[in-house]
Amino acid sequence: MAPRPDVIPPRFLNMAAGEQFRLLRTHLQFLEMSRELRTVLVTSAGPCAGKSFVASALALVMAQNGRRTVLVDANLRTPTLHHWFHCDTTKGLTTLLEQGGPSRSFLVAGPAEQLFILPSGPTPAHPAELAGSPIMQAALSDLRQWADIVVIDSPPVLGISDTLLLTRYADGVLYVVRPRSSLRKDDRKALEQLDKSDARILGAVVNAFGHPAHRPTDAPERLLSPSASRRRRRSRSARRP
Repeated sequence: MAPRPDVIPPRFLNMAAGEQFRLLRTHLQFLEMSRELRTVLVTSAGPCAGKSFVASALALVMAQNGRRTVLVDANLRTPTLHHWFHCDTTKGLTTLLEQGGPSRSFLVAGPAEQLFILPSGPTPAHPAELAGSPIMQAALSDLRQWADIVVIDSPPVLGISDTLLLTRYADGVLYVVRPRSSLRKDDRKALEQLDKSDARILGAVVNAFGHPAHRPTDAPERLLSPSASRRRRRSRSARRP
């Protein structure tokens, strides 16, 4: 499959935002030193944080680094990636789950040589049932074996169960927030739900004014529990002379 143009072209890597995503890629590579990280799920509390942009840009910089990368649109309710990557909506993840067969046969070439897209496909009648099904697990496992890394653009956490089900098939979760669009109480609630589902939260990506920046991996912890924040403040006070 030959590379094709896209809304996030390879020249993005020469921009300041591209450098931020290269830093994010480096942070993930450091995390890989302690644990295998082949499947990364990207999510947020609500629909306006820019998680699809973050997932797409992360997949692009991974591919530009020479890693065979698959970007999966697992938002089966309100998919986005087929618009960005100009994919046919008659074929994709949902048709793979319904018809079976090799996952690679449903991939579309992305804008970089090592980037492949799995669009969502036709909207299913029962997205949550598909998200938590054994056939979803099998499809993602097949892609995981073929690719160097799989980036999953998932639905938002709040209000639906799809993402919490999908986290079972991911090695880690990147949580996206956007100042002035994300409410802190919603972020805290979403992170608490992810924590209860035993998701491995890798860190937070702050997507502000179109310039995402990677936050330290303890950022979700600060949002996760007000009591944890209070304990940290008390600890700092105790260390002061």
